[in-house]
Amino acid sequence: MNYYPLKDLQESHYKRSNGSMYSRKLLQTGMNEFRLINDNGEPYYSIRKSNDYFLSDELNAGHFQPFLKCEVVRGDYWKAFYSKNELDCLSEFIVKDVAMQKIIDDQQYMNVVWIQESKFICLNGGAMPLNFYIHYFFADDIGLIFQSSSSGETHTLIRTLNKH
Repeated sequence: MNYYPLKDLQESHYKRSNGSMYSRKLLQTGMNEFRLINDNGEPYYSIRKSNDYFLSDELNAGHFQPFLKCEVVRGDYWKAFYSKNELDCLSEFIVKDVAMQKIIDDQQYMNVVWIQESKFICLNGGAMPLNFYIHYFFADDIGLIFQSSSSGETHTLIRTLNKH
């Protein structure tokens, strides 16, 4: 399965739960490396595909961390360590389900993987849970189709355009 297709000039449009919309565009910058451009004011970041993971420097510019495994099975688990607001942080990712069907706004998606990210702050050699979760749903050959968080924020794919 290809849950994060990296295609030069691919553009994805999303709607937030508050009704606002934004888009993301991939620009190829090297072999298996892309820059993701957001039009919603967030800084640009890069995405790379390695042998086993999709890596991103979204959390720390220039410091690539895994955000998605290339091949996933239910129960897969990985971590990303980063600094945010001068705090050492940890995100733990777990694959909750694979090859599922998901219906979002009357659109049916097949071969969807569901990944949960849990956020922690690292203090005194331990990880303190923030009780904040983000749920990602990636569809085969499409990419991110839906994202929700424990704060109630959602991001729903409206459409994907391939410029090639």
